[in-house]
Amino acid sequence: AGLMPAWNANQLAVIQGAGYPDYSTSHDTSKTIWQTANPLGLGGYAGSGWAGRHLAANYGPTDVPGVTISSGVAPEYRQTTTSVLAIEQLDDFGFPYDNYYLADTPAERAAKDAAFQAVYGVAAAGGQTTAKYIGNSGNATLASTTAYGTLHNTYIADRAAFDAAYEGLDRGVANDFREIAKIMYGVKNGVANVDARFFQLSKGGFDTHSNQGGAETNGQHYELHDGWSQALNTFRQDLLDMGVWNKTLVVVWSEFSRRIPQNDNGTDHGSQGPSFVIGGGVTGGVYGNHPNIQPGALDDDENTPYSQTAGAFRSTDIRDIYGTILKHWLNMPQGQILSSVLPVDGGDPNLFWTAPNLDLGFV
Repeated sequence: AGLMPAWNANQLAVIQGAGYPDYSTSHDTSKTIWQTANPLGLGGYAGSGWAGRHLAANYGPTDVPGVTISSGVAPEYRQTTTSVLAIEQLDDFGFPYDNYYLADTPAERAAKDAAFQAVYGVAAAGGQTTAKYIGNSGNATLASTTAYGTLHNTYIADRAAFDAAYEGLDRGVANDFREIAKIMYGVKNGVANVDARFFQLSKGGFDTHSNQGGAETNGQHYELHDGWSQALNTFRQDLLDMGVWNKTLVVVWSEFSRRIPQNDNGTDHGSQGPSFVIGGGVTGGVYGNHPNIQPGALDDDENTPYSQTAGAFRSTDIRDIYGTILKHWLNMPQGQILSSVLPVDGGDPNLFWTAPNLDLGFV
């Protein structure tokens, strides 16, 4: 039910058969591939995320274009050019001056700010690349902690009804969406040093191998999907009220779907599966091909194999999803996308991503 308002407004795209070549059923490996968009592990893209490579191409060393609602920077955003903040709760977000002396006077805090700024300034002005990066990101972080720390109280004061709506869902993912909404409200209001445009959160708990519940309203999968979709719907209503939903695009993915045959009382890790793209500028509908789930079409792991062969069961490569968003939502030139963000495969064109399609049509 949480996704129906967006679907009815033609703002939800369901992309079927999303996957990548030589799929993995390892959590860590598959998550890394979705986060990096580098299925073949090409060395030139190692250590960075697909969104991070976009940030590195479009933002400078003193910018803070992204925020992860987490204790660490999301792998999607990793790069060494610009800054990304990791924030669990804005109410607790601040610069880590000294855990033993939290009650500094304003003068003492100002002196510490000046000391850190001086150290970072020396590093940023030097010729050593790593030191320069640390200096620039340090100064950007210091400025951000002062600015972002004000966003919580402003949101609570101005948007009490939506704050209560998130709270009423009583779910961690709803709280994370609320943190993003607080930042977006700050951006909308032009708060100085609050310039983030890219956000990430994650929701766990889907690694269910038994007692999944099917369509039962008290089943595991029903409750899991109900949780994030209700949170997303509240987020959508919040941003509609702010007037920024048409400027917002949400991408939902999981490292696994579930395979077709059952085990004793559930299902195991799958290969291809649906992904969702949701937003005020999205052309809703169903995109891509449903995988061939006939028994004779499954591989030795009882999964549907990835294929780029033209026809009714051609897979949707995750890089086509990302590339369409980069090209049509973020206006990044296709040549730049394919040369610096999304690695194109070599090899058999039926088995690998050798013919990119960055015009899927949902944005």
